[in-house]
Amino acid sequence: MDKVKSHNKVLRQVLADYDLYLMLLPVMGFFILFKYVPMGGMLMAFKDFNIVDGLWGSPWIGLKHFRDMLNTPAFMNALRNTLYINFWKYLTYTPAPLILAIMIYELKGKYFKKTIQTITYFPNFISWIIVFGIMMNLLNVQNGLLNQVLVAFGIKPIPFMISKQHFVGVLVISDIWKYVGIESIIYLSALMAIDPQLYEAAMVDGAGKMRQIFHITLPGISNVFFIMVILSLGRLLDAGHEQIIALYSQSVYEVADVLTTYVYRVGITSMRYSFSSAVGLFSSVVGLIMVASSNMLARRYSETSIW
Repeated sequence: MDKVKSHNKVLRQVLADYDLYLMLLPVMGFFILFKYVPMGGMLMAFKDFNIVDGLWGSPWIGLKHFRDMLNTPAFMNALRNTLYINFWKYLTYTPAPLILAIMIYELKGKYFKKTIQTITYFPNFISWIIVFGIMMNLLNVQNGLLNQVLVAFGIKPIPFMISKQHFVGVLVISDIWKYVGIESIIYLSALMAIDPQLYEAAMVDGAGKMRQIFHITLPGISNVFFIMVILSLGRLLDAGHEQIIALYSQSVYEVADVLTTYVYRVGITSMRYSFSSAVGLFSSVVGLIMVASSNMLARRYSETSIW
């Protein structure tokens, strides 16, 4: 009887807000069709897939592809490169949107602030192919702007785009330049929620701008920062395949080939669909473990967590 009453109550609530649920249906349909249904392709990682027999007709081979993956030097090199590139990206990129958001928030001129925001947001809407053209104009050995400046100061030109020593730096800097502005929007929204009276009270007590930032601003948006860090750990084994495919060349494969480009090359070019599916599944599982474990630690030692 209680269950019937509970179901009737839920039904009445749904009917009362039926228009909202109708608006939700297209979003749910999108995620079901393009996010959850393709998960069935994970079975390919455990099969010897061939196009003739199809996914269901291909024979099961268990964990063979995963064993082959861990014994493949090219995979291990791609894994090392992914971890190395992401280490530098996280080390430099994680605080960058936060710092930019605080700098924009502290600007006084309304129009100047909007101009800076527009300039920093704009690169997010540029494709990586266009970024590649910009990088070539800046870093080209023959006539790149940066190398012309180096030559003017008596320094030998540096082949940034084809140098194993410098290419990771190009990836990190171009990634920050492209995404730091759009990521700062999240922190700016959090900054707007801080009570202005806290700053007024701090000014009355004689606190300078830096003390206000460290004692009011940063604690006020710490929850948002930790959530962003937790979510970013889910991309631990995703070093940005679009960026790398657009920027790298054969001369820097040794340091720039990451798991996502390795999956593309092995799966699409070599048509080893099952093996590339195993690599992709491995990356996804590692990302899920990192997000779940970091969320658990955050929930245990702080008041911040995603769920």
